[in-house]
Amino acid sequence: MTPESDPVCLRPLGPADAEALGRCFERCYGTSYVDAGFYDPVEIRARLADGRLSSIIATHHAGEVVGHMGLSRARARCRTRATPWSIRATAAASSPPGSARA
Repeated sequence: MTPESDPVCLRPLGPADAEALGRCFERCYGTSYVDAGFYDPVEIRARLADGRLSSIIATHHAGEVVGHMGLSRARARCRTRATPWSIRATAAASSPPGSARA
């Protein structure tokens, strides 16, 4: 498929997407991402449930997560958020295999 015929859908991250998000982070960073919780589906679901994580994901037609933009809170229901490296995950995840990565 070409990029023109393979549209990307943006939507909120849900608990059912936890494994796919972990795979996206592994494709982007190997095992070097600074927050290891993004590789653990149980931790991702816990952060979503208690409000420590608010995310938008990009998926392609097969449902694979190909991008992520997240806002993380230090504590559940905290009013301030931090997003230190989330934009890099989106850029790297959406790069075709073999291309330069952000």
